[in-house]
Amino acid sequence: MGNKRNVKTVAAATDTNDDAVAAALAMIDAELNGEQQIADAVSATSESEEIAPAAATEEESMEGLEVDDADISAALAEIEADAASSTPPPSAKKAKKSSTPKAAPVPTRAFTDVAAIDKAALDTNLNALNAKKVIEKAQNVIQAVETGKKLSRYTADAVKALKARGNISAKTLVETFRSAGLSDGTARAQSQQMTALFKALGMVVPDATNTRELVIADAGLVDELVQLSA
Repeated sequence: MGNKRNVKTVAAATDTNDDAVAAALAMIDAELNGEQQIADAVSATSESEEIAPAAATEEESMEGLEVDDADISAALAEIEADAASSTPPPSAKKAKKSSTPKAAPVPTRAFTDVAAIDKAALDTNLNALNAKKVIEKAQNVIQAVETGKKLSRYTADAVKALKARGNISAKTLVETFRSAGLSDGTARAQSQQMTALFKALGMVVPDATNTRELVIADAGLVDELVQLSA
């Protein structure tokens, strides 16, 4: 009887212990689950805290890259202003260039200081000229003597022919200009102009025996013009 009671007591005690153990294990599981949940919650919170700053930083960096339209317009205006100040407009350059006229050669001597003809006779002869081309040629010769400017091409050719021959005629001048490559019509026109020019400047006079021939009357002026023809 006593053994049976002990067995029942032990069994009861064992059952009781099993329940206690089970209860203890359940509590442990609950605690573990609670800690795990807490840990998961903490972990989730940490992850959210780590991600949020990164996202905020990225947004901040994007905000730094945004440019206002007003800023762009201001920058472009500044660039255009710098370009305008460093490069003057073409009209300004042209105006500056045209505002400084080319200075005319300064005479170093008078034409009559070299030529044998006196000023009054020269003025009379020049005023009697009607052909514009002859007047222009006379001005070129006078300016060449006074400033050392080189003679025009056709005048130089005629002066050289006069110096070489000692006399000229309309015929010899035409031949001179033809040999220089001029057409017959241009050669004849230049011959007439040179004949009138040389007479007006007192360089030649008609030959006493042949009025069609013009002989040198001012050797000093002819020599001077030959030098200006070189």
